[in-house]
Amino acid sequence: MTAVELQNVLQSGKLKAMDVLLAYQRKAIQENDKLNFITEPIFEAVELAESRDTQKENKKLLHGIPVSVKENYYFKGQDATVGVASLIGQPAPDDAVLIQVLKEQGAIPFVRTNVPQTMLSFDCSNPIYGKTLNPHDSSRTPGGSSGGEAAILASGASILGLGSDIAGSIRIPCHFCGVTGLKPTYGRLSTKGMRSLTKPQNIVLGTGGPMARDVDGVVLLMRAILTPLHFKLDPSIPPIPFQEKEFTDTRRLRIGYYTSHGYLDPVPSCRRAVLITKEALKRRGHTVVEFAPPRIPQVISKLYMKLMNGDGGQTIAEYMKDDVVDPSMKMMMFSISQPIPVRQFLASLAGWLYNDKMHAQLIRSMIGCRSVNEWWKLNSQVGQYREEFYDAWTRQKLDIVICPSFGFVAPPYGNLDKTFGGGMYAPTYNFLNYPAGCLPVTSVSASDVEDMKNYPQNTLFEKTIKKVTEGSEGLPVGVQVVGQQWQEELVLRVMKEIEQSKTS
Repeated sequence: MTAVELQNVLQSGKLKAMDVLLAYQRKAIQENDKLNFITEPIFEAVELAESRDTQKENKKLLHGIPVSVKENYYFKGQDATVGVASLIGQPAPDDAVLIQVLKEQGAIPFVRTNVPQTMLSFDCSNPIYGKTLNPHDSSRTPGGSSGGEAAILASGASILGLGSDIAGSIRIPCHFCGVTGLKPTYGRLSTKGMRSLTKPQNIVLGTGGPMARDVDGVVLLMRAILTPLHFKLDPSIPPIPFQEKEFTDTRRLRIGYYTSHGYLDPVPSCRRAVLITKEALKRRGHTVVEFAPPRIPQVISKLYMKLMNGDGGQTIAEYMKDDVVDPSMKMMMFSISQPIPVRQFLASLAGWLYNDKMHAQLIRSMIGCRSVNEWWKLNSQVGQYREEFYDAWTRQKLDIVICPSFGFVAPPYGNLDKTFGGGMYAPTYNFLNYPAGCLPVTSVSASDVEDMKNYPQNTLFEKTIKKVTEGSEGLPVGVQVVGQQWQEELVLRVMKEIEQSKTS
């Protein structure tokens, strides 16, 4: 069943919450044996299901629906380790706000899902819980950091889930696994009780977000979460309920699109995903125009990376002291453990080895800021770029922008550090604090694989991308849908139209 179908039969009493829970628990155990997405079960789920089945009237929106949850959300009495050993044995004092809201709305959180160590990787493995595999190809990564969530949804072992996103951590796994998710504007959803190792950096902030098998599931979660209890538990969240009028509006829109941000071209399947989406939206009567986003490669490599590593990696190094380092984190941990002159040399060396000045700048930016004055100047540059991007958007009178979620499809494990540039498509909208969603629109075709023979081979990034795309036929391909701040409902409306076009 879809999430909406399941909601209907639970509301009507045709199915019992306990029977639904047992079905999903069984499926989760079966799929986890193959894919390893579970960090731990939530034993309270049985008690919650029993209580739902005694309720005959006034059923809440998510009555009896099982929900999987990313491991970084607090559950009272349980750890939220984010794959880091130093955080074992620190049970949460209470449930995260979003977990409390889900329970109040009748949902049954039933399993917690895996993340990469520190959550600062596009892979999904850590020394505590191991490696999560992609349901479409077990040699490939499901993405990160919400990789466990994407994998459990794609396997059919969950129907609704909660992820989080600071650099594409919802959208990239959705793209790799063929599921749907939304990164809201920071501040639309509470982050109280959501662990992040980068919270002291307060310019680009991670946010929670809904994930599901389809757009209706994401919409259902947003409707359920944006309730009075949410705003009461976290008064920093503006009390904006789900805007039904925006979501159901039928006015024609002006939509921008781009297939490349000017640094690393997407592979043919990812480019085609944007172009077929563009044509589908035009057939629905929207005006679709080409959009040239300003200076994304320079901004991500110089500003975003410097923000995320403002302390030079010292906070991460402290959390990781004496820990086993996961393979996906080895390059980062080696870099941040070196003195600054050595790191500057490594950046130059990487630029030479990769034949890529941008890669050198990425590594150089990870040195961070050396003074408060430098941090203030960086913050000023952030504000200037946000104005520049907004001006470019408004000059073309755009409502929405569509673009790739990532530069290529799910790669085999162990390659993302050599293909980092492919990830620049998603962090842009964390940096700008724009809501952005991802949904699957196609899969890699034989002609997409054949067209890779014409893919550029100028840098080591490009050469590695060509290699990891081998054998990718049939893998899912998503598209990213972006709106202005606080326009989550408009983003979801367009996502729904894209989904309807795909199935019509």
